[in-house]
Amino acid sequence: MDQLMELERNSAFANKLNDVRSFLNNKKVIIAFSGGKDSALLTYLASKYAEKVLAVFIHSELSPSIEIFQAKSFCEYYNIPFRSISIPLLGIQMIQKNNSNRCYYCKQLSLNNLEELAEDMGYNLVVDGTNYSDLNLDRPGLQALKESRVESPFALASISKQDIIEISRLLNLISQHYTSQACLASRIPFNLPITPELLQSIDKSEAFIRSLLPNKHSSLRVRIQQLLPTKQLLARIEVGSDFYKLLSNADTRAKIVNKLREYGFTYVTLDLEGFHSGSMHKMLDV
Repeated sequence: MDQLMELERNSAFANKLNDVRSFLNNKKVIIAFSGGKDSALLTYLASKYAEKVLAVFIHSELSPSIEIFQAKSFCEYYNIPFRSISIPLLGIQMIQKNNSNRCYYCKQLSLNNLEELAEDMGYNLVVDGTNYSDLNLDRPGLQALKESRVESPFALASISKQDIIEISRLLNLISQHYTSQACLASRIPFNLPITPELLQSIDKSEAFIRSLLPNKHSSLRVRIQQLLPTKQLLARIEVGSDFYKLLSNADTRAKIVNKLREYGFTYVTLDLEGFHSGSMHKMLDV
């Protein structure tokens, strides 16, 4: 029996999955596909449940390279129609200024573009991977979502983040090994203006460090701090414990330091707490 059919009939997720099926049934659906676990599972389910589906990746200066790689790879693997559209988000002053509600403006513009695309192409529903657990988080982007016509099937079906992880595992989706990503702006302290140069330095640094890791999907962030009064840049690497073993090799440490200096960082440091999502928000409480 097909794995998905088995889950719908004989699992703890049966009712939730059938709710998603009912919601997507006979719909022509565009998915806001970030390339992460949540939207990957939604894209897979939509390909099974909806009348027609198109996974759309919003590409901008803020997109980590690994996100578009994961998104394209997933759709190619499961033969799901895929499209990438470019939006110059740094052209929006409220995003470029990088205050604490920049995500609202980014999400608003992205969702508006998806809604316009759906209308132009004859799709009657736009969905995203927001899950039930996300509803308890304080995220400016959620307000933009509420103000849009975009729906969140996982939130409506009470499917949590842990549910998504388990369902992806039971379906043996390649996305079960993906790590959560976030836009590159999340590596920059609030109120430090975002520039293309900063974003490129961060993306190149993460790509280089990731190339050294045994697990290419390991959680990784290169956060930056601007040191005053010199305005020199410090790179703070957040990564899992598998990275620590690499640092016992002096040549590897030298490679990392030299490469990140090449990318514009004067100092290269390791955060001993490891990877922790949303760590830049701590600065808002200072």
